Amino acid sequence: MLKLIINPDTESSWELPLPPGSHVLGSDPSKSSLLIDHPSVAPQHCEIIAESDAAHFSDLASGMGSLVEGQAVTDQLINPGQRSDLSKRVKSGLEEEEYQIRERDGNRGSVR
Repeated sequence: MLKLIINPDTESSWELPLPPGSHVLGSDPSKSSLLIDHPSVAPQHCEIIAESDAAHFSDLASGMGSLVEGQAVTDQLINPGQRSDLSKRVKSGLEEEEYQIRERDGNRGSVR
């Protein structure tokens, strides 16, 4: 299973499990299945459709922009190891899951 790492390589890093299927990332818990509570993230910022070994990333006209590997995108296939920016302040990376996920703070996950 894939996982999305929010703010990788920082002390504020946390992870979201990405089981196969569609996941909407955003700041509004009533509109997003994966919550990222940050003012620079739109209520429905992007959709990630996870597959077994890659994910399809779509910006949902967030108005705040999304980058994959530093390039502005609206629709992009992303592979493990690639980095994306949901805004100028929120970074993320896609990795392959190798560990058990335990739930923390609602939709947030952490590796233990």
